[in-house]
Amino acid sequence: MLKTITILMLISASFTSLAQNEAIDLLAPQEEPQMPCSIFESKDWKAWIETQPDQTHVLNITAEAMLPTPGFIIDWKKIDQDENDGQDLTIALTTTPPNGIVIQVITPTPINIQMQTPENTLSSLTLLCADKELAKLTGIKAKD
Repeated sequence: MLKTITILMLISASFTSLAQNEAIDLLAPQEEPQMPCSIFESKDWKAWIETQPDQTHVLNITAEAMLPTPGFIIDWKKIDQDENDGQDLTIALTTTPPNGIVIQVITPTPINIQMQTPENTLSSLTLLCADKELAKLTGIKAKD
Protein backbone atom coordinates (compact mmCIF):
# COMPACT_ATOMS: atom_id res chain seq x y z
CA MET A 1 0.00 0.00 0.00
CA LEU A 2 2.84 2.38 0.87
CA LYS A 3 4.52 1.63 -2.50
CA THR A 4 1.33 2.52 -4.37
CA ILE A 5 0.98 5.84 -2.53
CA THR A 6 4.64 6.69 -3.18
CA ILE A 7 4.31 5.92 -6.90
CA LEU A 8 1.17 8.03 -7.16
CA MET A 9 2.90 10.93 -5.42
CA LEU A 10 5.86 10.70 -7.82
CA ILE A 11 3.55 10.67 -10.85
CA SER A 12 1.62 13.65 -9.50
CA ALA A 13 4.83 15.59 -8.85
CA SER A 14 6.07 14.83 -12.37
CA PHE A 15 2.88 16.15 -13.99
CA THR A 16 2.95 19.27 -11.81
CA SER A 17 6.58 19.93 -12.76
CA LEU A 18 5.81 19.36 -16.45
CA ALA A 19 2.82 21.69 -16.34
CA GLN A 20 4.86 24.45 -14.69
CA ASN A 21 7.82 24.14 -17.07
CA GLU A 22 5.87 23.85 -20.32
CA ALA A 23 2.92 26.20 -19.92
CA ILE A 24 0.89 26.62 -23.09
CA ASP A 25 -1.12 29.76 -23.72
CA LEU A 26 -4.43 28.32 -24.92
CA LEU A 27 -5.85 31.79 -25.59
CA ALA A 28 -3.04 32.89 -27.90
CA PRO A 29 -3.89 32.78 -31.61
CA GLN A 30 -2.57 29.60 -33.17
CA GLU A 31 -1.35 29.33 -36.75
CA GLU A 32 -3.39 27.03 -38.93
CA PRO A 33 -1.24 24.09 -39.97
CA GLN A 34 -0.57 24.11 -43.68
CA MET A 35 -2.01 21.05 -45.35
CA PRO A 36 0.41 19.23 -47.62
CA CYS A 37 -0.19 19.46 -51.32
CA SER A 38 -1.65 16.25 -52.72
CA ILE A 39 -0.88 17.17 -56.33
CA PHE A 40 1.85 14.83 -57.57
CA GLU A 41 2.19 16.50 -60.94
CA SER A 42 0.42 19.10 -63.05
CA LYS A 43 0.52 19.89 -66.75
CA ASP A 44 -1.07 21.78 -69.62
CA TRP A 45 -1.36 25.09 -67.75
CA LYS A 46 -3.13 27.73 -69.83
CA ALA A 47 -4.30 31.22 -68.89
CA TRP A 48 -6.11 33.91 -70.84
CA ILE A 49 -8.22 36.96 -70.18
CA GLU A 50 -11.64 37.55 -71.68
CA THR A 51 -13.06 41.05 -71.95
CA GLN A 52 -16.79 40.99 -71.22
CA PRO A 53 -19.37 43.19 -73.03
CA ASP A 54 -19.47 45.48 -69.97
CA GLN A 55 -15.65 45.92 -70.30
CA THR A 56 -14.84 43.87 -67.19
CA HIS A 57 -12.10 41.26 -67.47
CA VAL A 58 -12.23 37.57 -66.52
CA LEU A 59 -9.06 35.55 -66.01
CA ASN A 60 -9.41 31.89 -67.03
CA ILE A 61 -6.92 29.26 -65.90
CA THR A 62 -6.98 25.59 -66.83
CA ALA A 63 -4.68 22.63 -66.19
CA GLU A 64 -4.65 18.98 -65.28
CA ALA A 65 -3.48 17.73 -61.87
CA MET A 66 -2.54 14.21 -60.85
CA LEU A 67 -4.03 13.34 -57.44
CA PRO A 68 -3.67 10.15 -55.34
CA THR A 69 -7.36 9.16 -55.48
CA PRO A 70 -10.57 10.17 -57.21
CA GLY A 71 -12.84 12.60 -55.39
CA PHE A 72 -10.35 15.27 -54.34
CA ILE A 73 -11.62 18.85 -54.28
CA ILE A 74 -9.27 21.58 -55.50
CA ASP A 75 -9.95 25.07 -54.11
CA TRP A 76 -8.08 28.28 -54.78
CA LYS A 77 -7.59 31.75 -53.36
CA LYS A 78 -5.82 34.87 -54.55
CA ILE A 79 -2.77 35.77 -52.49
CA ASP A 80 -2.53 39.48 -51.72
CA GLN A 81 0.93 40.81 -52.33
CA ASP A 82 2.38 44.06 -51.02
CA GLU A 83 3.85 46.45 -53.56
CA ASN A 84 1.97 44.80 -56.40
CA ASP A 85 1.10 46.91 -59.42
CA GLY A 86 -1.71 44.56 -60.46
CA GLN A 87 0.42 43.00 -63.17
CA ASP A 88 1.64 40.04 -61.09
CA LEU A 89 -0.79 37.58 -59.54
CA THR A 90 -0.29 34.63 -57.21
CA ILE A 91 -2.94 31.98 -56.62
CA ALA A 92 -2.73 29.31 -53.92
CA LEU A 93 -4.41 25.97 -54.51
CA THR A 94 -5.53 23.65 -51.71
CA THR A 95 -6.55 20.02 -52.00
CA THR A 96 -9.18 18.31 -49.85
CA PRO A 97 -9.30 14.50 -49.86
CA PRO A 98 -12.57 12.64 -50.32
CA ASN A 99 -14.49 11.29 -47.35
CA GLY A 100 -14.66 7.56 -46.77
CA ILE A 101 -12.80 4.75 -48.42
CA VAL A 102 -11.70 5.27 -52.03
CA ILE A 103 -9.46 3.35 -54.37
CA GLN A 104 -5.81 4.43 -54.34
CA VAL A 105 -5.12 5.23 -57.97
CA ILE A 106 -3.42 8.29 -59.43
CA THR A 107 -6.28 10.27 -60.94
CA PRO A 108 -6.10 13.04 -63.56
CA THR A 109 -8.24 15.91 -62.27
CA PRO A 110 -9.08 19.08 -64.19
CA ILE A 111 -8.33 22.50 -62.73
CA ASN A 112 -10.65 25.29 -63.89
CA ILE A 113 -10.40 28.75 -62.35
CA GLN A 114 -12.30 31.88 -63.35
CA MET A 115 -11.91 35.19 -61.57
CA GLN A 116 -12.46 38.88 -62.17
CA THR A 117 -9.31 40.86 -62.83
CA PRO A 118 -9.03 44.65 -63.16
CA GLU A 119 -6.43 44.44 -65.92
CA ASN A 120 -6.58 43.07 -69.45
CA THR A 121 -2.96 41.86 -69.21
CA LEU A 122 -0.85 40.18 -66.54
CA SER A 123 2.95 40.13 -66.52
CA SER A 124 3.06 36.93 -64.50
CA LEU A 125 0.81 34.38 -62.84
CA THR A 126 2.24 32.07 -60.17
CA LEU A 127 0.30 29.01 -59.00
CA LEU A 128 1.23 27.48 -55.65
CA CYS A 129 0.09 24.45 -53.68
CA ALA A 130 1.38 24.39 -50.08
CA ASP A 131 5.12 25.02 -50.47
CA LYS A 132 5.27 23.88 -54.13
CA GLU A 133 5.30 26.16 -57.15
CA LEU A 134 3.16 24.32 -59.69
CA ALA A 135 3.48 26.80 -62.55
CA LYS A 136 4.57 30.29 -63.50
CA LEU A 137 2.95 31.75 -66.59
CA THR A 138 3.99 35.03 -68.19
CA GLY A 139 2.61 37.48 -70.75
CA ILE A 140 -1.08 36.76 -70.22
CA LYS A 141 -3.26 38.93 -72.47
CA ALA A 142 -6.87 39.39 -73.41
CA LYS A 143 -8.02 37.31 -76.34
CA ASP A 144 -9.27 39.34 -79.28
